[in-house]
Amino acid sequence: RRARRRAADPRDTATPVGLVRLLETFNTREAFASADPRLLLGNDPGYLAAAMPQGARIWQTAGSAPPDLGVTAESHAVALIALKDGRRIALAIFLTSSTADAATREAIIIEAGRTVLKSF
Repeated sequence: RRARRRAADPRDTATPVGLVRLLETFNTREAFASADPRLLLGNDPGYLAAAMPQGARIWQTAGSAPPDLGVTAESHAVALIALKDGRRIALAIFLTSSTADAATREAIIIEAGRTVLKSF
């Protein structure tokens, strides 16, 4: 029930594209005086640490909603990644309405991050 209510809540309008855009404005100082990503994200490498290329730094927030009747409404990882060559990547991965267990959801997010980062 809780998952259905959450899915129908019109206030829950965050999207991966919207969060990446937020990270871009943060990184370019469009919206904030400081570009220090620790103000928005944590220092905990979280889910995506396993997907990082050597020498990369990551600031990330990650987590999941509590399961309800075997369905997890959402799991996510939102990160700003600084590559060794100085490039920065904003990455947002959402997994919604999953019946997979926590370890499987985390593995899916890691693999999605790894797939994206291969192109850099």
